[in-house]
Amino acid sequence: MRPALLKLASLALSSLLLVATTSGKPTLQIVSDKGAPSWDEGYPIGNGRIGLLTLGTYPQDTLYFNENSIWAKQEVNFPADAAESMAQIRALAEAGKFKEADALYTRKLLQPAWRPASYEYAGHATLTHRGVDQPEAIRNTLDLETGLSRSVAIYGDGVITREAIALRQRDVIAIRLSTTRPDGLNFELALLHPNGNVSASQNKLVLAAQAATGGTRFETHLQLLSKNGKLQKTDTNALRLTGGNEAIILYTTATDYNFSNPEQPLTNWQKKAGQWLSQAEDATWATLLAEGQSEMKPYMDRFSIDLGESDPEVAQLTTAERIQRYATGKADPDYEELLFQFGRYCLIASNRTSGLPNNLQGIWSEGLVAPWSGDYHLNINLQMNYWPSETTGLSEFHQPFLDFVTAMQPGGKRLAKALGYEGFASGHAVNAWMNTWFSGGKPLWGASLMNGAWITAHMMEHYRFTADKEFLKNQAWPAISDNARFILSWLKRDPVSGKWITGPGNSPENEFIYTVDGKEIKAAVSTGTTHDLMLAWESLSDLVEAAAELGIENDLVAQAKTVLPDLAEGKIGEDGRLLEWSLPHKEPNPGHRHVSHAYGFFPSRQYNIIENPVQVDAVRKSLDYRLANGGGRTGWSRAWLINIEACLLRPEAAYANIRTMLSKLINPNLFDMHPPFQIDGNFGYTSGVVTMLLQSQIQLDSGERVLWLLPALPAAWPTGEVKGLKARGGATIDLKWSPEKITAHIAGERWERFQVRYRDQSISLPSHATQVEITRLGEDETPLIRIVD
Repeated sequence: MRPALLKLASLALSSLLLVATTSGKPTLQIVSDKGAPSWDEGYPIGNGRIGLLTLGTYPQDTLYFNENSIWAKQEVNFPADAAESMAQIRALAEAGKFKEADALYTRKLLQPAWRPASYEYAGHATLTHRGVDQPEAIRNTLDLETGLSRSVAIYGDGVITREAIALRQRDVIAIRLSTTRPDGLNFELALLHPNGNVSASQNKLVLAAQAATGGTRFETHLQLLSKNGKLQKTDTNALRLTGGNEAIILYTTATDYNFSNPEQPLTNWQKKAGQWLSQAEDATWATLLAEGQSEMKPYMDRFSIDLGESDPEVAQLTTAERIQRYATGKADPDYEELLFQFGRYCLIASNRTSGLPNNLQGIWSEGLVAPWSGDYHLNINLQMNYWPSETTGLSEFHQPFLDFVTAMQPGGKRLAKALGYEGFASGHAVNAWMNTWFSGGKPLWGASLMNGAWITAHMMEHYRFTADKEFLKNQAWPAISDNARFILSWLKRDPVSGKWITGPGNSPENEFIYTVDGKEIKAAVSTGTTHDLMLAWESLSDLVEAAAELGIENDLVAQAKTVLPDLAEGKIGEDGRLLEWSLPHKEPNPGHRHVSHAYGFFPSRQYNIIENPVQVDAVRKSLDYRLANGGGRTGWSRAWLINIEACLLRPEAAYANIRTMLSKLINPNLFDMHPPFQIDGNFGYTSGVVTMLLQSQIQLDSGERVLWLLPALPAAWPTGEVKGLKARGGATIDLKWSPEKITAHIAGERWERFQVRYRDQSISLPSHATQVEITRLGEDETPLIRIVD
């Protein structure tokens, strides 16, 4: 390389490296100095409906396209004798014939083995730069504040830059290619799909395809625009651009999926893609970029977090290098903040304010069969995706989940009726076709009917944050009441205790060992599992709470009020642990990834650390037992543990889970790894950090809602500040702390009766915007809390 050009390349790379340090604060950027070696390390952007993930490799890059309604289809028929079979299964479980219950469940309700058909991608493109080899240097970045993905390749004679931004209103993703090389741009763009047909015109590629077995039909459109380059179609149905220093690729996908009635596909849907592109084709890159950034940044700016300062040299490292450094035990609070905000970024990028929710992979997928079909798992995973939506100021992005719960009602009622019960219920895994039947083929996966209760609980949670009476009346109440109808028809008096217990089901994805005639037998199905009882409590108590808010008194509400006091609870074993099943069974997998029997403590509110010390101690011992036996092996499981430990007021235990997760279960692009990639852990981590800093789930018998400040603050965060925390009851809280003092600004559009709490001290708040100051003293000294006018 000529000396002058070598100097140019060096200066260009140096300027890129300085981006992270010149603003005076850590930038929210994922940074790499190489292309991603695999899809799950690429750079995701999205407008909530369509998504793009790029690898940032040269001379050929791969661009993966996604649209959230592209799903394969698989029919399943409800057996005619389902109700009779469920009654027989229940009788076997009640008689302690658990293995026989498993066998009948499998034979009658889980065969033929069925699972939701997979989420599929919308195709991929290869972008091949012609006439160049590997660059001297690469800089790939994803800016979480603005949603801008950028890739810069530095060559001896100039720079090639690829930028991408998602636009919500225009419903396209725009990609800009530019260069300072004297020969200009020279690349070929090809659109590919294993089962699709691609057609090409002078400046457009169109992929027409259908997801497997009669699934979603779709068209993916790429439009290539250049003012001063030469465009031509190749013999292989690709587009080639020669010359010019700038080009724009517009991407969108249209589908025939009809969210209002999935079994009735849309008509005339193909024209939508062309309409979306036509609205963007005349815009300049500056306009498109400004619009895309303005559609991301205001949401991201609603919440800021500062957990301390990282060492200055960290800013010079790539994200992969920071993760490696963190894994050695070194501190990096900026990395912890970055991953926190990545969860919020992904929530925005993978959701609109209506339509389908995000799935196990958000909206990003690389092919025709995603891990676990990329489906909507309803025994924690989809719910975890939305845990941080309310608390971090993104309430409108909770709405797709809530709309999905509403859309599932017809299928859920059909399932309940087929089994001989009332109301609404669902199996544990569904997809965009909303077939609620059992899936998985084995009882440890499929034998579950409390998933409808868990997803319906989000309706009431949304109301607690927003106080939206219209939502509660028109959308939430029908779902809450129909699930309560199922629960009340599902419960049965236990002949021994006289308590109401739930019917046959598993503790999600887990099994137990029991003994018959000295022989150990493994099974999954029993009655009255702790997880099911907790969800029954949640469903009925939500009904009573919603009815009180709406002024409703009817027979259903009266029945719930009668049943609740006599509803059985999870039992505590001789060793003090909360039992997962109604009997003290042995556990073949004591370090299981699910901790479903802790549901009533988190994310539910049946038990809390102030009013239920016995149950909380049992949860604590159960959690310790899980971890001692290898629990928390997956990213999402580890994230769940962060949340639970925070509610147990064990800051160092919560932080230890953070250290483990961020050291071992996060990819260089910040995707959470199950492994493989599963996005729920990203959202669970963000929720966990919030739960360490603020809790509002406890409403005391006195009626006061507790705002617990810094309930699980670890020693690693001695100083910090967060702005934009949202609490149930309508409060917005800005919080700042140091070793000497905590300051909380508390305001709200509406006002419940609040009690501010720090450690074991509390103070009731007057009904107006308030500033609270807390003087922090030693662990053995009482902190001083006062209200500042």
